[in-house]
Amino acid sequence: MSMNINPNKRFTSGYDEYVVKQGDSLYQIAKLFNTTVADISDANMLTSSTIYPGQVLMIPKAGLQQFTVFEDYRTVEGDTMAGIAQKTGTSLALLGTYNDFGALKLEKNQIVKIPRRGGTYQISEGDTVSRFIHQTGKTAQELLELNAGTWLKKGTTIRIA
Repeated sequence: MSMNINPNKRFTSGYDEYVVKQGDSLYQIAKLFNTTVADISDANMLTSSTIYPGQVLMIPKAGLQQFTVFEDYRTVEGDTMAGIAQKTGTSLALLGTYNDFGALKLEKNQIVKIPRRGGTYQISEGDTVSRFIHQTGKTAQELLELNAGTWLKKGTTIRIA
């Protein structure tokens, strides 16, 4: 079986990260990345247009279908939601969106859902499984699990995260 990977294509999760600078607005950032304020707001679960210097925003890349996948994080003694957000590279706001803080007591061995942004990749002529695995950092098993039931051939769109 072969998967088509174009060596000139960049593999991406479907999002860029942008660190907000003093004086930035969502409108300016949307223009900079050729996207919309609504898309940035949706990607970051923003409830207002207020942003702060130093805030990290996920910016949806044009042309990719975004979706959210989850990893399970098993708590250890002394964990806090803020600490888990920092350890896992997400925000407290995103953790709150996918986990019921009121129901979470953060006891040892509790499962917290960690949201990850994902994207898709369209298989092209000449792509190979080994090159794809190397460039995405995924194992063959992970790709199979992400794309169960998908026939890998030119033109097929597969999940990469």
